[in-house]
Amino acid sequence: MKKILVTGPKDPPGGVERVCLEYIRRMQAANDLQFDILITGEGFSLAPAFEELGCRVLYLPSRRRDPAGYRKGLAAIIRDGGYDAVWANVSGLTNVDVLREAKKYGVKTRIVHSHVASLSWSGALMRVLVPLLHAKNKRKIDRLATDFWACSETAGRFMFPARVQDRLVVRRNAVDTAAFLPDEKKRAETRAALGLTDAFTVGHVARLCREKNQPFLLEVFAAIQKKDPTARLLLVGDGEARQMLEAQIEALSLSDAVIMTGTRTDVAALLNAMDVFVFPSFKEGLGLSVIEAEAVGLPCVVSDGVPRDVDLTGNVSFLSLADSPARWATEILEKKNARMTGTADALKRAGYDLDAAAAELRTFFEDLP
Repeated sequence: MKKILVTGPKDPPGGVERVCLEYIRRMQAANDLQFDILITGEGFSLAPAFEELGCRVLYLPSRRRDPAGYRKGLAAIIRDGGYDAVWANVSGLTNVDVLREAKKYGVKTRIVHSHVASLSWSGALMRVLVPLLHAKNKRKIDRLATDFWACSETAGRFMFPARVQDRLVVRRNAVDTAAFLPDEKKRAETRAALGLTDAFTVGHVARLCREKNQPFLLEVFAAIQKKDPTARLLLVGDGEARQMLEAQIEALSLSDAVIMTGTRTDVAALLNAMDVFVFPSFKEGLGLSVIEAEAVGLPCVVSDGVPRDVDLTGNVSFLSLADSPARWATEILEKKNARMTGTADALKRAGYDLDAAAAELRTFFEDLP
């Protein structure tokens, strides 16, 4: 049995967590791979889901609050774990401790997997430190890692130096095309349960955080409401920006028109309840939520910070964040009746079918030296 240590998943769950969970769900079926999930902190909401698949969830003390405990714990886990590979899912190279320890203790395959095309931070100090640490570690990443993966070419070009670009492997954020598909029965049931039966419903699925740019989305929705007072906004996800967004919703007098669901596991049903999917991120490595929205047939309006290769169905419009909320509102309203069918075939042709992508990844891990 090959043993793989997986890092990167955290709370609240977002795209990276869904990718890891769904890929492992399919790879574990062969029973010849063991995945351990490494978490920094005291809890992880998806721990039961990973453990149900046979994964071990391992915890480290906070690097900031207990640096000595963190270093000692990390060294012990990797030194004693007998791992064949480390699979580090990253949103930046500010912390490469796992790769450094894996090299020190002889883990032969050390994968760094890029999921972003820009850095994010909070606070004035981190605005300075994050880019500096990322740049420093980027210069030496090929001395720590053996394999370089990314969710898109854009994410790979951002994360890795030019000298390793010829070794880049794109591992797509694929979708379960048997679960994410247009479903009129599911749509009707979910809309009825949420009180959306007769409402034009704008939707968004993402972690509630700075880089996803939800404050702009609320401004856009306020402009939509002026043209269609019956419109509703369905926000799926949770995160550190929730309180700020709740205050903005109240300030814009949108409390009766915005539904915040928090973290949900029935994302396919919620996407089916929507009419148009909107994703105004500042920057994305790819945008798993957009792929999932396309899979259920939704027209999508996204920012030009999202890579163009996210458009797998021809039903994605790209707008600049310099455009006014009113301009975005007009584009969204024009897509009111643009839902599609037959989207699974488009995703499969583009290589975004989860079963096929997971089989390819499983072969990689099974063939580890």
